[in-house]
Formats: sequence, structure tokens, C-alpha cells
Amino acid sequence: MRPMILFNQVNKWYGDYQALTNLSAEIKSGEVVVVCGPSGSGKSTLIRTVNRLEPIEQGQILEKASPERFFSNPQHERAKRFLSDLRQH
Repeated sequence: MRPMILFNQVNKWYGDYQALTNLSAEIKSGEVVVVCGPSGSGKSTLIRTVNRLEPIEQGQILEKASPERFFSNPQHERAKRFLSDLRQH
């Protein structure tokens, strides 16, 4: 089974600060993922890159091995809006 979302050597910078460093991971269909860590560890940046609110500088984020397809599907627009509204506490 191919992953639903695949992160392949993803890197993201804000000026000199590197928020994501060589992130590689896969999320399978039906899998529940929790992103946790200390302040400044890249949690919000990761979520914002998945839903295309932030561009990445290097690497790839693929859905079913096809770039951009997941969030170009109208069925997933509601999920995209939900992800963009998540807040940290």
C-alpha cells in the first residue's frame, strides 16, 4: 500500500532559521498522526506545508506519489480549511 502523504527530505527556512530539516516520513490511509514537541520545533510549519499554506524550499510532499493532487481535489477542501484553523494551546 502506498502512503497517503509522503514527506521526502523536506526543508523549510524562515530567513536563517531552519524550521524543518530533512523531514522524511509517510502517513498511510486511515492512520492517525499526532504532531507534538516543544515551542519552535516546527509543528505548525509542518501542518502549514502539508495544506500548502507555506511553500517548502527543498524536498517533496506527495500524496499517493502525486504532487499537489490531494488538495486540488474538491472533496478535500474541507479538510484543508480545518487544518488551516488548528490552533496551538
